Amino acid sequence: MKKIIGFDLDDTLAITKSPISDRMAGILSRLLENYDVCVITGGTFQQIKKQVIDRLECYSGVASEVPRDADLRYSILSI
Repeated sequence: MKKIIGFDLDDTLAITKSPISDRMAGILSRLLENYDVCVITGGTFQQIKKQVIDRLECYSGVASEVPRDADLRYSILSI
């Protein structure tokens, strides 16, 4: 069973409204090998996708179609 680890997005994983760095993408990718990672934000799913998911190689092409009205407050990434 995987354990969960959670992070705030803005000003923790990334500068507010900016994509995560290459270094952070690598760290999150390695964490995802052993943990479910929860990204906590007040932003929309599209913002999480733009800032985090699109930067993770292991999620290339994932969640490419998100309803326009999607407004998830929590998103759990797991492999």
